[in-house]
Amino acid sequence: MLAVVVIIYAILIFPIFININVRYSKNINMLEYQIKLFSFITIIYGYIELIDEAIAIHINNKKAVLIFYKDIFSIRKKFKPLRDYHIFKFNTAISLGILDNETEKINFALIYNFIFNIIGQCTNQIKPYLSLKSSIMLYEKEDVFMFKVRSTFVFNVLMVLISLIKIFLEKIIYAIKSRT
Repeated sequence: MLAVVVIIYAILIFPIFININVRYSKNINMLEYQIKLFSFITIIYGYIELIDEAIAIHINNKKAVLIFYKDIFSIRKKFKPLRDYHIFKFNTAISLGILDNETEKINFALIYNFIFNIIGQCTNQIKPYLSLKSSIMLYEKEDVFMFKVRSTFVFNVLMVLISLIKIFLEKIIYAIKSRT
């Protein structure tokens, strides 16, 4: 009996790492994304593109979800913020070609680095476990723009269960309040 309790407890608190990788390149003109479990099990991959009336989120080569521009503001009411899940790593990488407008692009790199360092100092006070890294690569003879973001979230099954219970209880309370 004790072994069953220990196994259930271990499953509930075992940390689960979700890695989200996002990449935008000027050459392909679309936003690619990939969501992985423990950095090696791919859950979802695809790309996002803008079309005339909507945003198309391609989940894989066969499926896509359309989010119409007129419905974007109503979507935020349907989703609850994920307060019980913690970001563990946040890395950005920018590749920037300075073939033309050299001073503007160098100034952009300096300002971006400055702002990222200020944000890093502030978040270090709130969440000291958060790892923030930023790199900027400047190319002298190429016209390149690429932006990559890699982030890692950590949670466990217990947090998911608690979040589901919170959402369920909020729905019950809302239903009771709406009846009276």
